[in-house]
Amino acid sequence: MDMMQIMKNVNEAYLSTTDPALREARVLKCVYPAALLPMREEDDFACCRNHWTMNHIPFFFGTQRLNQLGYSVDRGAFARLVAEHPEAASFWDFWKEETTFRKIMDEAPKDVHDYLFPAGTGLDSDGYLRKGDGTRPLGAGFISGSFDSRVAGVTPDYDRLMRLGLDGLRDEIRRCQRDDRKNFYDALLMSVDIIADTCEYYRRQALDLAENAKDKGRRASLLECAEGLKNIQSVPPRTLREGMQLMYVHARLAGVQDYGRMDEYFGDLLAADLAAGRLTQDSAVALIMALWKALSMGGNPYNSRVLIGGTGRRNEKNANVFALAAIEATRRRHAQCTDGSDVMPVLTLRWSREQDPRLLSSAIQSIGEGCIYPTLYNDDVYVQACARIMHVPYEEALRYEPLGCGEILLIGDSTGSPNSTMRFLKALEATLHRGRDGADGVMIGIDTGALSDFDTYEKLEAALCRQIRAAFERDVKVHLWNRERSVREVACVMQSLLLNDCIERGLPLLDGGIRYFGANVEGFGLTNTVDSLAAIKKLVYEEHAYTLEEVVTLLDANYEGHEEDRRRFLEVDKFGNNCAWVDGIKTRLEDFINRTADEIGRAAGLHYYTVANVNPGGITIGPRVAASADGRKCGEPMAVGNSAMPGADKKGLAALLLSAAKTRPENGGVVTNLNLSRQTVCHDPEKIRALFETYFDLGGLQLNVNCFSRGDLERALERPDLYGNLIVRVSGYSARFIDLDKVTQKHIMERTLY
Repeated sequence: MDMMQIMKNVNEAYLSTTDPALREARVLKCVYPAALLPMREEDDFACCRNHWTMNHIPFFFGTQRLNQLGYSVDRGAFARLVAEHPEAASFWDFWKEETTFRKIMDEAPKDVHDYLFPAGTGLDSDGYLRKGDGTRPLGAGFISGSFDSRVAGVTPDYDRLMRLGLDGLRDEIRRCQRDDRKNFYDALLMSVDIIADTCEYYRRQALDLAENAKDKGRRASLLECAEGLKNIQSVPPRTLREGMQLMYVHARLAGVQDYGRMDEYFGDLLAADLAAGRLTQDSAVALIMALWKALSMGGNPYNSRVLIGGTGRRNEKNANVFALAAIEATRRRHAQCTDGSDVMPVLTLRWSREQDPRLLSSAIQSIGEGCIYPTLYNDDVYVQACARIMHVPYEEALRYEPLGCGEILLIGDSTGSPNSTMRFLKALEATLHRGRDGADGVMIGIDTGALSDFDTYEKLEAALCRQIRAAFERDVKVHLWNRERSVREVACVMQSLLLNDCIERGLPLLDGGIRYFGANVEGFGLTNTVDSLAAIKKLVYEEHAYTLEEVVTLLDANYEGHEEDRRRFLEVDKFGNNCAWVDGIKTRLEDFINRTADEIGRAAGLHYYTVANVNPGGITIGPRVAASADGRKCGEPMAVGNSAMPGADKKGLAALLLSAAKTRPENGGVVTNLNLSRQTVCHDPEKIRALFETYFDLGGLQLNVNCFSRGDLERALERPDLYGNLIVRVSGYSARFIDLDKVTQKHIMERTLY
């Protein structure tokens, strides 16, 4: 269909009703499948072309595209449409005012608005996207902020979809239907029809492509695809390929970016295919590789989580069959791929001491070959921790999933509200400057007192805690505002379809449908905050080598002309060396952060409110943080996630892991990075296995393991054309080493290689 006609239909549907659910379903029906890109002969799955990142569809609805919830527009696609049809400019004028993001921003009360737009930020000239004004100096920033309106973290219950199929979902909707929720239930039924219509749209294309295919193998594959697309329009999937296709169509239409416990919902289908002879072990691995390729076309490296392993799978034996095949598919794809697309999906192994030991052995083999996947999470700690921090029964905590950056939610049962950031090192900076930014003096926090008030270390730490608490109190208001305003605009029917309780309650995702409405805060710079406090404690309060005023003077001068003083701060014990008194500062601060977040969140009416220590923000946010007492200069990167500052872990691998294992489990997720030499892993995998298991037995939560030689990185800088498949885990995401900016490359090379 002509895109101009699609946009006309979209506008008519949008204006046809003010009911959020019905309006949304009508709009989606105008877009899907009419605006989807056609299938190609080489495609293994239908709907795998990324229609919303190819300047194809001017209009989009989702939970976090462009970091926005609800209705959004693609300016590139609009520009192309206007070039072909000048009258389409009226659509742009309409939609830039009607986007959900714009409405949330425009109608925010002053305290929320000031938080949404901290110093130096604002909307662009179209009033549509956030931008910085570029006037603040290096090191200037803010303690916390919410940059978007996205619902970060919506993982559908795909196990339910595999068991029920589309007709089963229709039956469930009709069984629960109530007159006082008629519009929502009608919208849900329409969303099921949209999925079925999309399958039929691509079935016809697959048949046409098969008829014209010259290669017999491709023809057979396309005919199999067409047959599967016919079947899944009604009955539950009967084969692994059908299950993958049904999941994939829903994920693309709903904008899903994390995929849950794939071994659980695909394990039975794979086991049945193997038993019936429809697949061999090799053809099953090849099919999973094809799905990985499709997921890389529609995802991004910051998300795209696929879970395998762990406690609580209903079909552990069959799930393990898929899990082992998934690791092998990931390993083979890495060996074959040089374009960087193998950074997706983010295969993640939930480890448990009680599970099949072959899973960890296979994971170590894959990691040792430089694949970086799977990342490792410790179920023996995380499940109980999730039950505590989310205040849910143990049986529901079994459904925990790390998001792309490591934050925790419950599959099908919970969601994180729009993500915000918390820069702990910036909070310390503000505490040392009476609430002001250390780089330009802008007020970014609360006045916690003069330096002279902090005559003991304990008073300084207490003041920092007050600063952090005040930031949480501001932050939670933004989470609640986003929810309050969003429910007037959106229902998220395609997402609500596979979230537990939405159908039974007859309520949308954000309006009481989801079982647990929570919030995740992304925390940055905690390691540097701890290291800075340790340096101040040692040099000011114990050795009396400096006054606190002298320390702040050094920081404000960015250590210029004071290299010997800076050396003294750098030499103080740091996190990552199993130093009890330094790790104790971190433990105490984590306890305060977790306890305070929980208290404030529950008082505000959230089911949970957690703080994750995640992400590559240590690198990207470093330029917005002034000099710090750990010896770091203004604008330089901070440590990434829950890891030591590069080069600060001087006492060996065991000491590093012992420090990391002390991290409190009552948090919203952590990311701990580890660089191992390929020689270490490949020559003694059993030693590495014992090391990992000991780390997890001691309470270690998570590991991201890079495996390469120092020479690999150096040679990749010299000859990037030869190192296209050198993949590294930056923190919350992975990338080809040669594609990273020079600052990130340097940061990774400076990490200790064990």
